[in-house]
Amino acid sequence: MLAGVDDQVFGAALRAARVKRRMTQREVATLAGVSASSVSRLERGLVETLAVRTIRAIGKVWEVSIELLPRSRAGSLERVANSAHASLTEAVLRWLGSFAGWSVRPEVGFSNYGDRGVIDLICWHAGRRALLVIELKTELVDINGLLGMLDRYARNAVVAVAPLGWRPLKVARLLVIGESDHGRARVRAHASLFNAALPDRVRAVRAWLRDPVGDLAGLMFFANSHPGTANARVATVRRVRRPRAGLPEHDERARRASDGSPSGSEAAPRPGVRR
Repeated sequence: MLAGVDDQVFGAALRAARVKRRMTQREVATLAGVSASSVSRLERGLVETLAVRTIRAIGKVWEVSIELLPRSRAGSLERVANSAHASLTEAVLRWLGSFAGWSVRPEVGFSNYGDRGVIDLICWHAGRRALLVIELKTELVDINGLLGMLDRYARNAVVAVAPLGWRPLKVARLLVIGESDHGRARVRAHASLFNAALPDRVRAVRAWLRDPVGDLAGLMFFANSHPGTANARVATVRRVRRPRAGLPEHDERARRASDGSPSGSEAAPRPGVRR
């Protein structure tokens, strides 16, 4: 199942997209570089018989973004994702508290002529009448969609904060990504796109937060550190290490401590916010 919907419903939706564009299955197949039978199978909901790259190639012809969503019967995957996002939110809130003059509101919704959304964090500096829209991400999936969403949130931010009595003269934007090798690899892979849309990095972000003069369109990674500092711990996935055969668990922890290998909460902290 893709995108969390029934396979047959999924296929019917893609068929409707093709018909709307007045294209035949053969035309779609030629543009996607796949066989016509692949297009037919996809429209009949036979998703499991096709490779993901084939499905995405067909969707691209129809200008349809197709993504996979991991699901668990117990719902644990959703809980892990929500927990990581909540941890990142708490950490960034504490970090923002180290900058004077800012008021911060989480989860601010807006509805503007049918355009609706919820902004992760909105920051207000009354002295400069500056508004900062922050989007938090623990994983990067749809890069174009993410940048488009951040731009949409920035355009609607004035409407979102009007009930709070805030009247901004400028609206800045910031994408905060939870530190991970995968996240950094994704940013490197799309460096030109990120540099054009969000050219400012952590040094410029810090300087702007101290005195919000001028524009800001920033991107920064938020890394792990001890709780209570300006950069609180963000939940990450740890590698599971099994004790050596015949070695009691408490002795295994002692061995790790002696040879410097990380173990649970005793792992060496990484820097707070890194460039």
